[in-house]
Parts: sequence; C-alpha cells; structure tokens
Amino acid sequence: MALYVSVCTLSVPPNSNVTLENGHLSLFGIPVVVECIPGHRLSGSESNENVTISIQCNADGTFESMTSCEPKGKEI
Repeated sequence: MALYVSVCTLSVPPNSNVTLENGHLSLFGIPVVVECIPGHRLSGSESNENVTISIQCNADGTFESMTSCEPKGKEI
C-alpha cells in the first residue's frame, strides 16, 4: 500500500511574509500564516487592522485561498 502526502507550493505574495507551521514544508492540512508587511493590509479588507491570515494546504496540492497585501488606506 502506497502512502501519498500532498505538498503545496506557495509563491510568497508581494508585500508579505509567510510562516510555515512546521518550519520548512507546507503539507496537506497544515496551515501557513501570511502576514502583510508594515503599512499594508489584506486585499479587500475594510479594516487597516487585518494584516494576517492562516491558509490550509489542500489534498490536491493547492491552497484553500490566496490573498495579497495592499497599501493601507483610509478605512471604509
């Protein structure tokens, strides 16, 4: 019986840092944390306080969602 483990490939979004929960690989079910650099927030966010999101690696080797970071602006 073969055991397969999905590994997700992540391109670090511009204006962000990525932290891998296990230190070096993003495996199925293990989240990564995307944090916007100072002066930026998650794209589409209405609040300047939203700068961090945790996303999961899916069984098919993709992430459940991806985000980007945009310059902070006037809160809506």
